[in-house]
Amino acid sequence: GQFNIDAFKANFKNAARNYLFYVKLDVPGASTSQSDQIFLVRSSVVPSKSIEKKELGWQGYKLPFGGTTTHEDWTCTFLMDPSASLYKDMIKWSNMVHDPKTNIHGMPADYMKTVDIQLIHPDGRSSILDVKLIGAWPVSIAQIDLNYDNTDVVQFQCTFAYVRHEVA
Repeated sequence: GQFNIDAFKANFKNAARNYLFYVKLDVPGASTSQSDQIFLVRSSVVPSKSIEKKELGWQGYKLPFGGTTTHEDWTCTFLMDPSASLYKDMIKWSNMVHDPKTNIHGMPADYMKTVDIQLIHPDGRSSILDVKLIGAWPVSIAQIDLNYDNTDVVQFQCTFAYVRHEVA
């Protein structure tokens, strides 16, 4: 039969690894280079996409049909560099959306940027999945945990809203 370990081994070529990825950010006015930012990403996700279900009633029967596409916010965890440059860049970016000191709201064309998430082939030479988050901006910069009993590297998490994502 076809349902045994030898058949699986014979047909298994390779598989994508969840640790082979890049996240490239277009941080406005960044003090950290894009190449440095890539290495400060600790973890990320390929965001989900949903199509809203609408229902039309007819004589007690519900007919489902497709509505609008919705996207969940995207979250990324970063390592803190020794000068906290990327963290400060994220704060500046979020202040471009709304500056709490001046109460000025920025122009979407200035703060909505592209984020590129790439899943890398197991051989490390090419991208097998390229996801672009179009019109992304930080909506939340999470707290930073500090603890005398812990020797871990400092990390911080950012959550981004975006207009849509494209997959290639």
